[in-house]
Amino acid sequence: MYELGELEAIIAPGGEVFVLGDGAARAVLALGGRGAPAVEYQTVRGYRQASETVVEWTLQPRSISALISWTSVTRDDYWRARAELMRVMRPNQGGPLRLRHVRADGTQRDVEAYPDSTPVFEDDTAWETFEERLAFICYDPVFYDPFEQVLTFSSVLMDDLAFPVEFPIIFGDSLRLGDEVAVTYPGDWPAYPVIQATGPYTSLAVINLTTGARVRLGQPVVAGETRTIDLAPGKQRIVDGAGTNRFHELVLPDSDLVAFNLRPAGLPLGDSPHEGVPDGVNVLRVEAEDQVAGQTQVTITYQPRYLSVA
Repeated sequence: MYELGELEAIIAPGGEVFVLGDGAARAVLALGGRGAPAVEYQTVRGYRQASETVVEWTLQPRSISALISWTSVTRDDYWRARAELMRVMRPNQGGPLRLRHVRADGTQRDVEAYPDSTPVFEDDTAWETFEERLAFICYDPVFYDPFEQVLTFSSVLMDDLAFPVEFPIIFGDSLRLGDEVAVTYPGDWPAYPVIQATGPYTSLAVINLTTGARVRLGQPVVAGETRTIDLAPGKQRIVDGAGTNRFHELVLPDSDLVAFNLRPAGLPLGDSPHEGVPDGVNVLRVEAEDQVAGQTQVTITYQPRYLSVA
């Protein structure tokens, strides 16, 4: 893989990068488990129904394995290599590892992973070139592009306001912050973004016009103060610039934190937040009451997500 211009790496929670095949001492002999994740279907069968009807489905954790070869010049080098591999693979580093796949054209895919009872170090005698199979379990089986995409919504100051000859003058939608943006989403699994809002405003709404889902905050925020809304499933939070919980500012039932996402191409299906939208086009709109030009701003940051490394 190294000769093809492709790299496989483990990234520790602290940011340390360990390349599995470095073109010198280490090589990747085999990789597996990076295709489509397993799917579990929930079905029902009605009275005298001959077949079952699918009502829901969920993605299951994936297992990934990597067979690596490591060359050591001396026995001491061998023991140092084992210690380094154990240090990289230990589970108590403050969070999950990331497995990164890099292609020659610059494409990158990451997935969060946990060590699964490896390394084993079964053969202590074959030290000049030893092989080790690394096993990982990914409870979130979806890959993502590590390069963040950022959308910015802001009102601008109008320095030279020129009135038309004819009246009345129509200024448009006073609540809208910036222009609506049509995002053609490239992934094949929905992305849950991080929204950051900077005041001043008295109320704020971020809306996916394509799906109808929205996130609305109903408490005033002064100039320069921020709110960060993380919509990642299982990690949802709303905090201010000091990290203080601001979940009480969420307006319910207007807000739907589960359904607000960027969706891939596909056909909408009921109220499922995982299905697609036509051509993968998500039209986003931001509304801010009492916004101030040049100060009020909203950024939406997301990473496209994929069901396999392909």
